[in-house]
Amino acid sequence: MMKTISIIIPMYNCKKNIQCCVDSILNQSYKDIELLLIDDGSKDGTFDFCENLYKKNNKIKLYKKENGGPSSARNYGLDNATGKYIFFVDSDDMIEKNTLLKLINNFKKEELIGTQYKILKNNRLLKQSKRRREYEKDEFIKQVLNDCELGVVWGYLYENELIGDLRFDEKTAFMEDTLFQIMYMSNIKKIRFIDDKDSNYIYNYSENSLTNNPKKVIKNINDFCYSLSQINNYTQRKYENEVKKKKNSLLEKEGRKFSGTENFEQFIKLEIIEEIIEENAKNKLFVLILKTKNIYFLKIYYKIRKIIKRIYLKIKKGR
Repeated sequence: MMKTISIIIPMYNCKKNIQCCVDSILNQSYKDIELLLIDDGSKDGTFDFCENLYKKNNKIKLYKKENGGPSSARNYGLDNATGKYIFFVDSDDMIEKNTLLKLINNFKKEELIGTQYKILKNNRLLKQSKRRREYEKDEFIKQVLNDCELGVVWGYLYENELIGDLRFDEKTAFMEDTLFQIMYMSNIKKIRFIDDKDSNYIYNYSENSLTNNPKKVIKNINDFCYSLSQINNYTQRKYENEVKKKKNSLLEKEGRKFSGTENFEQFIKLEIIEEIIEENAKNKLFVLILKTKNIYFLKIYYKIRKIIKRIYLKIKKGR
C-alpha cells in the first residue's frame, strides 16, 4: 500500500526556475504524492505561471499568501499538507527520479532518513556529497552544529504525525531550518542516508543567494544568534560547546563580508561581539583580535585568511 508524500515548495519570484523543479517532482517513480506550491507574495508572475501547471495536474495544490519569508511559506504548507510524510524542496532545486521511492522504501519508525545531494552551478557539478550512512542522534546533532550542509530541511523525509504542531520559527531567517530539524529529532533515535543512483537532491548554487549588504549581514548575525540561543534552550544547553563554536565560525564568516567596506565599524560595535568575547576561550585568535576592537587588525586578519585560502585551493587543485 502506497503512502502519500506531501512535497512543500516555498516560492518567491522563481518563475524562471520553477518549471524544472516541478517537473522533477511530477516525474518521480513514486507516484503517491501531493505537491504544495506556496507563493509567498511573488512579483514576477510566479503564481500565474504556476496556475497553468496546477490546471494541468491534479497532484498540484497552489496557494498564494502575503510575503512572510521561507519559514512562513513552509508553515503554510505544513498547515495544508495531508500526506503521511513531508518532503521539502527549494524552488530552484530538483530531485532525481528515484529519490522519493528510495526514501520511502528505506524509511523506519523513529528514524530520520535523508538523501545524498549534488551541488550544481550553471549545470556543472561542483560537489557530490558523501554523507555517512548512519548516525546516532547525539552525534548527528553535534555534526549538524558543525556542518551547515547537514542542518537543512531539504532532502529529508519527515513524518507528518511526528511534526504535529511543530512549525518553523518565523522570528529568524538564518538557521531556522536547523532549529526546526533539531526540535523534530526529539522523537528520533537514529539518522540514516541513502546512497543510491538516481536518488540525489540537486542543489542549484546561485550567486544571488550571497550578499555583502551591511544591513542584511547584521540581520544574519542577529538571526543566527537567536536561532543558536533557541537551540541551546531547547536542548537544555546539552550542546553548549558546539553552539559556541558555531556562533564563532558564523560571526567570522559574516564579518568577512564587511572587511572590504567602509561599514566595517558597524561590525565591531555589534552587541554580540561583547557576548562572544566574554563566553569564548582565550586561545581563539579571532576572539583575541575582536577583543582589541581594532579595525586595522581585523582587516589584516581577513586578508591573511583570504591568502591562505587561495594557497590551499591551488594546492588542492594541483593534487
